[in-house]
Amino acid sequence: MSAEIKKTGIVDEPIKPFLKGEIGQEDRLGINDYAQALQTFIENTDTPMTVGIQGEWGSGKTSLMNKIWKELEGIEKNTRYESIWINTWEHSLLKSPEEALISIVNEISQKISLLNPKNDKAKKIIATGKKVFSGVLKVAAGVTMGVAGKEVADDLLSGQADNSIKQLRADLEDFINSTIDDTSTSEIKNISKIVFYIDDLDRIEPKDAVKILELLKNIFSLKHCVFILAIDYQVIIKGLKDKFGEKTEENEREFRSFFDKIIQLPFTMPISKYSVSEYVLSLLEEIGFIDDKDQLPEENVEDILRFTIGGNPRSLKRLINSLSLINILNQVRDKKNEKETIKDDSLLIFALICCQVAYPKIYDLISLKPNVKEWNDEFAAEITQKKEELDPNFKDIFDKVKESEDFDEAWEQAVFKISYISLDTKKHASNISKFLSLLVNEGIIDSPEQLDRVLMNTAATVVTASDFAESKKPPARAVMDNVEGTLEAYRIIAKEENLSESEIEKAIIYATKMHNVILELFKNNKNFSVKYSRDSISYSTNKGGKKKTRFARIFCGTVGTLDALYKDHKKDFKMPKINDVDTLQLRVFNKTAKSWAFSYAYRLNLGLEGYDNNIEIINQLILRSAEILESSEPTLPEVKNTSKLDDKELDRLVLIGSNDYTYDV
Repeated sequence: MSAEIKKTGIVDEPIKPFLKGEIGQEDRLGINDYAQALQTFIENTDTPMTVGIQGEWGSGKTSLMNKIWKELEGIEKNTRYESIWINTWEHSLLKSPEEALISIVNEISQKISLLNPKNDKAKKIIATGKKVFSGVLKVAAGVTMGVAGKEVADDLLSGQADNSIKQLRADLEDFINSTIDDTSTSEIKNISKIVFYIDDLDRIEPKDAVKILELLKNIFSLKHCVFILAIDYQVIIKGLKDKFGEKTEENEREFRSFFDKIIQLPFTMPISKYSVSEYVLSLLEEIGFIDDKDQLPEENVEDILRFTIGGNPRSLKRLINSLSLINILNQVRDKKNEKETIKDDSLLIFALICCQVAYPKIYDLISLKPNVKEWNDEFAAEITQKKEELDPNFKDIFDKVKESEDFDEAWEQAVFKISYISLDTKKHASNISKFLSLLVNEGIIDSPEQLDRVLMNTAATVVTASDFAESKKPPARAVMDNVEGTLEAYRIIAKEENLSESEIEKAIIYATKMHNVILELFKNNKNFSVKYSRDSISYSTNKGGKKKTRFARIFCGTVGTLDALYKDHKKDFKMPKINDVDTLQLRVFNKTAKSWAFSYAYRLNLGLEGYDNNIEIINQLILRSAEILESSEPTLPEVKNTSKLDDKELDRLVLIGSNDYTYDV
């Protein structure tokens, strides 16, 4: 690694257009040709026209739109294209979908009116806009719409209201036509088209993005107007689920028809065509990670990138920033230890950081068991808990992939099983296998010692611990650090027991609510403490001011259970009878029982609504249970041996140990 640091990070910002007299940002991903082609298309197309720029998040859609803007407005030529940029994400912040829609239309209308403010029709647009957007909605004042406001918005957007958006569309069309035809004002002379750039639609909830698309299409499908939308087809699919359901071969045509209705020219970001390896090597040289481009074999760099992060510009920038930090860290250590970091580590560091960015779970497993060729069925089972076998299709799929070159070795088959249980890795299983093969078979790793050294070196930029480790079921008596740990452990156990998501969520909602209730009740009690296990939360206090003893417990496994509450001697150890709540012994007693454990406590099955319907009663029972312990009041002893009891004593236990031995609260 180089001793000289030239730059310490790459900002995750799109390439910006430049104004007259400024120097534009360098195009090192090779998108200039595409921008110029789209610019020529826009110059010569009929209108109205909508161009959809597709690509995953971070693929460079905003940079391409900025390039098109630059190409259209140019430095030396007269302006013939007016550009209006709308960031939909900014409009959606802290707003309901309806407010965001109207806010976007409002901004576009205002910007259009500014193209020719001296035109009397501009005033009409503003006046119509005020009627549409103020009134009941009070959008300009930022008033929250609520349910009533939503109904008004729906009327406006559907054209049902008197002052509907239909009128605004007519006013806009009239204004744009007169502005384009106006040759009397030098300020607006030669305007040929108005180009709208609609950015960040993929950062909005998909169904809201679809609403925005429909609205823009209905209002601004106007002559002289070109819309360039940064939108991915996958967002459309997600946004139309409520309308068409999950996409299948049978209904795919409906999804495509909707997209084609909105978009006349689809353009997909050419990530696979980016000059990725050359671009990355130039950045590595800039940050001082390498002395020159020849230090790392371009063929290796290209293969590593292809099998990991690909050409997504956002991921590439994160890669460079991680490597920059590691480079600085190594130089700090070099100065401290007065020795130079081994330069031969550079390619392995590069490969592992690529894995860390693309497949953090796989990186964690390499850290856990560095010798990948030792991965086997036993290791895979430890990681996955054999969850892959719950899929009825897994066996057939696995039998087929074992015949492929990517998974014909035992360790590769372990990789497939590990990858299969997570959506993040399942779709990339083949590339993961190819990357690991490259790592262990192409001489990138010199020795186990080198791998250990580099893993320690790259640990500084790890984002999270592996989800695979979290998927292991905790031991029966495992102690968790907090309530989140308990709930996550319970979720794992519940899934293994094939409980539905709705059942699991109900249990978690209840446990969270009751936990917060108990914490609030004892927030000023210095004797109070909490213990978190894998499926329950126990609450203790000092018995007689000394030994910590449990007085209540929330058990996640049964929705609405609150147990281990002490029976009250002042009520002759009867259990409270409460409306809408089942009160039960922790263990029912009969004469044939040899012992009676947990005789002192009872259970409340509250369900989801039992607490809300009896808040004061339940709170008092919880507080009373703790009070019995703290005050050393009499409690029922556990009977270890019933053979020594006479019939009268046994009858008493049967009575007290019955679920019918209750008092009305």
